Amino acid sequence: MIPIRSRAAAVAVSLLASGFAHAQQGVLPIGRALAQVNWTDAGGEPFAPLEATVPREWWADEAPSPSDRYVPLDDTTGQGLSDRDGRFDGDVPRLARGREPIGRSAPTVVLDPSTLGEDAPSWQATAPQPDSWSATSGQHHAAVRDCGPFGLGWGRRSERCFDDFISPVTNPLFFEDPRTLTEARFLFFHQRFPGALTDNSMQFYGLQARLALSDRWSLIVNQSGLISSQIDEDDWGLGSGFADMSFGLKNNFYRDPVAGRLLSAGITFAAPVGTPRSLQGNGDGEFNFFLSGGTRIGSRMHWVSVAGLRQPTNQSEQDTIGYWSNHYDVRLPTRRPVYLFGETNWHHWYNSSGAGATPGPLADYPGVDLFNLPTEGVEGVDIVTQAIGMKLIPRRRVEAGVAYEIPLTRETGLLKSRWTADLILRY
Repeated sequence: MIPIRSRAAAVAVSLLASGFAHAQQGVLPIGRALAQVNWTDAGGEPFAPLEATVPREWWADEAPSPSDRYVPLDDTTGQGLSDRDGRFDGDVPRLARGREPIGRSAPTVVLDPSTLGEDAPSWQATAPQPDSWSATSGQHHAAVRDCGPFGLGWGRRSERCFDDFISPVTNPLFFEDPRTLTEARFLFFHQRFPGALTDNSMQFYGLQARLALSDRWSLIVNQSGLISSQIDEDDWGLGSGFADMSFGLKNNFYRDPVAGRLLSAGITFAAPVGTPRSLQGNGDGEFNFFLSGGTRIGSRMHWVSVAGLRQPTNQSEQDTIGYWSNHYDVRLPTRRPVYLFGETNWHHWYNSSGAGATPGPLADYPGVDLFNLPTEGVEGVDIVTQAIGMKLIPRRRVEAGVAYEIPLTRETGLLKSRWTADLILRY
């Protein structure tokens, strides 16, 4: 509480606060908010409470994100994603990389009745309260209550300190973004088959969902959707139907927003609820253990990597497969964020189920990501694929990407080539 004995005193405080505010760089001090307070009578009564407001863009839920300031300090600093949308024009301070403005709730000015007198009325101004900031985690805790997606009261907003990162596209069921996110991801890929299956193809229409439960923990649903096959089911044993569903938890146990590095670990379980004619529903389910990390390289480049192990609960009906995927991107100097990226995926078969129960010629082909088939003679097999693609961020919380992927090894599994596209709507 700051006691202000008159309106003249209030103006003096504002001027002093303004001078202090302009001397600060990097964060929005309380003085800056006080300097912009609109001191008005509510109702025009001489002793009615006063109202004070701060421009809405300084509130926590509208504050510029630190990752919008990831470029070096130059004549473009401050013109990040939000500024280019025109939402943060004006004299909002431009921040150095990795620094975050402290979010604020709107200040209020109230009358203190206990100090009222006939000669010396007293006004009390409540300054805006800064949000909490954890120096160890760098996590920003919003002062404005986060009611979660759709106002349901549970869940958190997505990670904001790494907004300059983009999510990987290929190996879409297992290449997990290391950030803590709340989002819906619509996924599509068109896959052509090799060998005897040449000129045959299939499509996958998927939906993934992620929900940030806290600053560190998130719930993930990384596989669900429909499989559409153009293969003759009677001859090749692959028809259209539902895919298995996979879900689990992820923990972001290390994050350094200033250096632009983070590391997460998680586990998912693929429930065998898919359609058997689509080569789904095999075995008794499959666990996926993964470690995912990312780092900022310079001002416009990023590297994201994930390594994992797919461990079936019934090894006589599914294979044990390891994988390692890498994503590297560069942001182009365009008005709207556009990224060019490359991705490399390695799959290794640690054992073969040996059952040979996959129908028809498909028993000779390892299944890569969507399929984990009981295949003979694949122990020790490696499949490496390479993809190139592009991603666009048309709005702050929207990502759209496309990638083309082909095998680099002689062994290709069921993958001759694949087009993958995704659309992410993030909260």
